[in-house]
Amino acid sequence: MPVAELNRKSEIGNHKSEEVVVSVRGLTKVFKDFWNRPKARAVDNVDFEVRRGEVFGLLGPNGSGKSTTVKLLLGLLNPTKGHIEVFGHSPRHVQTKSRIGYLPEESYLYRYLNSRETLDFFGNLFHLSKAERDNRAEQLLEMVGLGKTQTRAVGEFSKGMQRRIGLAHTQFADATCGTIRLKLLKLGALVRISVRRIKVAMASACPWQDAFALAHARLRNAAA
Repeated sequence: MPVAELNRKSEIGNHKSEEVVVSVRGLTKVFKDFWNRPKARAVDNVDFEVRRGEVFGLLGPNGSGKSTTVKLLLGLLNPTKGHIEVFGHSPRHVQTKSRIGYLPEESYLYRYLNSRETLDFFGNLFHLSKAERDNRAEQLLEMVGLGKTQTRAVGEFSKGMQRRIGLAHTQFADATCGTIRLKLLKLGALVRISVRRIKVAMASACPWQDAFALAHARLRNAAA
């Protein structure tokens, strides 16, 4: 990661834990061309840890390796060298993936479902009961400021509103307290206020619970 910066702080009730959720050591990713020749070194010998209760930021301009690092944490890319552990396992560990909420740069949603149906769909992927899905959807839509748009098809939403519904569905991994979850988010100015609102709400219900890894698209976003 040539120019990205690492930024961390604990924002959930000012609690900190020594429990390591993400451990990265010597992480390097080199992309190669068709002839297997090195083409671009996207991530270069990166080391960091994310502990329980922390908000951890990857800050840098376009091309500094933030998105590549997040994809490596998700197991979507294989590192050229280095070591990654998420909850003590490889990023490709299936049970570990069920504990990760991920919001990519573009949210791919079913445009003909409304916001309530969208969250019900994602809640069902976590095997939540109908009552749990209804309760969580109600809470999350209010948290992201979409409580009054529950019957509108998401295909009619602005890009900012689609980002908010995308942010909401990453929270379905938090159906119960006592289980640590990891959120991997690529954020812009439009949804930062929703993240703050969700963190405050979750801190009152489940303090110490979450570790966030935030990948900002541009360095200027970190100043807000």
